[in-house]
Amino acid sequence: MTPLGEIVTRVSVVGEVSGLRGPNLTAADDGTVDLSFTLQEGYDRAKVQPSRYGSPTDVTRSIRDGSRVRIDNAMASVWRGEVVLDLDAKSSVEIADDSDSAPIVDVETKVNAVGRVWAINAFPDGVGVTRWSVTIVDQTGSAGVVAFKQFIPIAAAGVSRGDEIAILNGEIGEFNGQPQVRIGPGGRLVLLREASKVPDF
Repeated sequence: MTPLGEIVTRVSVVGEVSGLRGPNLTAADDGTVDLSFTLQEGYDRAKVQPSRYGSPTDVTRSIRDGSRVRIDNAMASVWRGEVVLDLDAKSSVEIADDSDSAPIVDVETKVNAVGRVWAINAFPDGVGVTRWSVTIVDQTGSAGVVAFKQFIPIAAAGVSRGDEIAILNGEIGEFNGQPQVRIGPGGRLVLLREASKVPDF
């Protein structure tokens, strides 16, 4: 199990650029750059794209197909078996030094975590709310837990504030700068102990 305070939501990777689209300044005219490409290192590859929360501003002007780059502070996920690196205002893309090494294969996108429910933030109501969201805490920190639509576990209906829960095979993410664990395909929620059976906060 990973302590909540040790969940790493941002990664660094090094690889070769292929299929480059852009870079172009965005229509927002705020210095953000729109670009996407495939990053490849040996047999490992990742799709690089702007985040839905914004685009990066720190992108080397020397980027081109075939250049070896270092990406820092990207948000990693997996989509259809492929690593996806989302870039936002905290991310940067620079030409890599010969000694730089940050293999794509080392990127972790899944986590197992245990914590106590501090707050229930959203519960599906069958009308407008289509997500289940809680905040969990342990001795090292806190993280949000979220599940959408068909991935909302049946066990979520029985979770109350103060319960100790485990999230198995959760997807590492970030929302509003806070670590987030998403329950998606293959993810699981386990109620370990009810609030009445653990000490008060």
